[in-house]
Amino acid sequence: MNYLGPLYEAIEITSIVMVIMMTLEYIQLWRTRHKRHKHCTIKKMPAIQMLFTGILGFIPGCAGGLTAVSLYTHGTVSFAALLVASFTALGDDMFRMIPIMPFQLIWLMPALLLMGFIAGFFIDRIHFFHNFHTYSAKHIHIHEADHISAHNKKHFVIAHLWGHVIKKHFLPVFLWTVGTFYVFEFLLHYFDLKAWIDSSPLHIFYILLIAIAIGWIPQSGPHFIFAQMWISSTVPFCIFLANTIVQDGHTSLILLAESRKQFLWLKAIKSVIAFVFCGVLLLV
Repeated sequence: MNYLGPLYEAIEITSIVMVIMMTLEYIQLWRTRHKRHKHCTIKKMPAIQMLFTGILGFIPGCAGGLTAVSLYTHGTVSFAALLVASFTALGDDMFRMIPIMPFQLIWLMPALLLMGFIAGFFIDRIHFFHNFHTYSAKHIHIHEADHISAHNKKHFVIAHLWGHVIKKHFLPVFLWTVGTFYVFEFLLHYFDLKAWIDSSPLHIFYILLIAIAIGWIPQSGPHFIFAQMWISSTVPFCIFLANTIVQDGHTSLILLAESRKQFLWLKAIKSVIAFVFCGVLLLV
């Protein structure tokens, strides 16, 4: 077993992640300080809602996904639009995916947006989900509040680069990354997962169910192992896709706090889609 290899790889990827997060932090700060406050309503445009929230999910980290949830909890967008955002929002796992699969993400993200948009299109036509609205004033986008008070470079370095990116994100990103690599290295060394999968047609469906179940965790980190397994050809693409469909990083945490019922519906809908679509891919 290679004991130091995963550590070196985790340090390299975490360093890349920190640079990306710092860059996005600066862009977000600049955008907040220079944007013009214009009133714009998209409440009566469901297609625009879904497209807008889906594109928000493209933003690496929690910023885009939490913005979409905040819009939903304030009644600005529908449950269908939130569903689309949850398809494309991958949370902090996106940062870890960029270094190991940049070209795959170029086609994967539009594919997730298309799948989410189709799912949202049908959900929007079911009257039952039209009653899924929350109007809580508590859930204000965290990053917007963080950025408004920035006035100079010193504040940016101390409060944003150190206080937010390094102090808040470095350790979790590093621990999840290095933990994933060591778990994966352990599996490769002591357990021939690929041989076990190939030994019976049912085994791959067990892995599919596990991938979907782990996708329910409203946290970034545990999902990254499926990206690593797919890139290394240990599992087929549809296993990684199933987990990617169901998971949404930290995006659904606010929804879970706001309404457990709506959280369960959101995850259940995506789980059914992931199981049916990816199950069919496994059979063909």
